[in-house]
Amino acid sequence: MSYLVERLLPFAKNKVVNIEDITDPALKRMASNPKYTSYIRQGLKNMDSQNELLIPHRVDCQEMQLKRYIQYRLGTTINLTTLRGKYVSYYMKLFKYGSPSEVIRRWGLTPTHEHSRSEPVVLAALREYVEGNGSLKGLIKSDPQLYRSLRYFSSKKGRTIREYLAETGLQK
Repeated sequence: MSYLVERLLPFAKNKVVNIEDITDPALKRMASNPKYTSYIRQGLKNMDSQNELLIPHRVDCQEMQLKRYIQYRLGTTINLTTLRGKYVSYYMKLFKYGSPSEVIRRWGLTPTHEHSRSEPVVLAALREYVEGNGSLKGLIKSDPQLYRSLRYFSSKKGRTIREYLAETGLQK
């Protein structure tokens, strides 16, 4: 089987071999044969733990089939913002199995976001805003994303925005 797996690897995109992409008819017939599918999948896993075999319309496990489609489309580093924007149906199906970022981590893939900010970055941006404007008035209109981040981190600590700002020393 390792010879067959080695012949399939050039057809891989994002470490997923899609049966529809295989151009060699004999190889395609072998890879789509139900008797050999599990052996081929195991051989691909032995080569690299993230390698997959995608056979559309033949589902062995719905969760793994979803993983194969997402990995085929987006690669091993999944941008959840892109997934939610371009492939809404895949994103919504992830909720069957838990939180999308947790599910993707469990699958061995790496989830990312386009606009994720850490707390120190938000606090530094707030300090810059206060230095430039003198106060935080008008933040919601001038920089709504920074305001949403501020609201997120304050609610995460169980505080109001005023309490959070007083705690961090940005407001008295």
